[in-house]
Amino acid sequence: MKNRAFLLLTLGLLLGFNLAWAGPLKLLAELGDLARNIFYELHEEEIARHFKDKEIEKLLEACERLPEKITFELREHLGEGGLEVDFFSLNYVDVANAPPPSVRESIISMREQHEMEGKFLPRILIQDKGQKHVYAFVVPLVSKKNCLLCHGKDAPYASKIKNLYPERRPSREREGDLRGVLVIYVSPEVLEKAGTLKAGL
Repeated sequence: MKNRAFLLLTLGLLLGFNLAWAGPLKLLAELGDLARNIFYELHEEEIARHFKDKEIEKLLEACERLPEKITFELREHLGEGGLEVDFFSLNYVDVANAPPPSVRESIISMREQHEMEGKFLPRILIQDKGQKHVYAFVVPLVSKKNCLLCHGKDAPYASKIKNLYPERRPSREREGDLRGVLVIYVSPEVLEKAGTLKAGL
């Protein structure tokens, strides 16, 4: 509860909203929680399916499609199309998941905060997306047991992944480490519109 209050206060200051009317702020935190839950659920299902069949290529393809699937689910939840989700990691397998500088700084900051306080908290950035300024809500993803099948030390799939992705980063992750982040890109207009609708329900 303390963490959520701190998050809403921080978002309120950064977004310039009055906390007396926190519809968009609550909605952004809700979207972050929803995106993370969808990621873990889909990830676990895909890994269980393809690990059983030993289909590493299909598993990697499924992982690559996760941001697209999460984007669809969040758009359905909002009833609004102006939103996009991406995944980034410092220990990436696919170089396409290498984070841009601002997201990289957020990941490093999350790790430093975890060392001091024992928790990973989301961050909010303002970024250019095309010709618009958008909010980038950076949501931490923590390694679970099924993540270590590909990303942990002595992972069963590690050698196969290395052959498919020679540029991959060496990984020695443990359960509870920061695997990467989901970044939810949403414009102020969409967030305010959707937040107003949700607050009025």
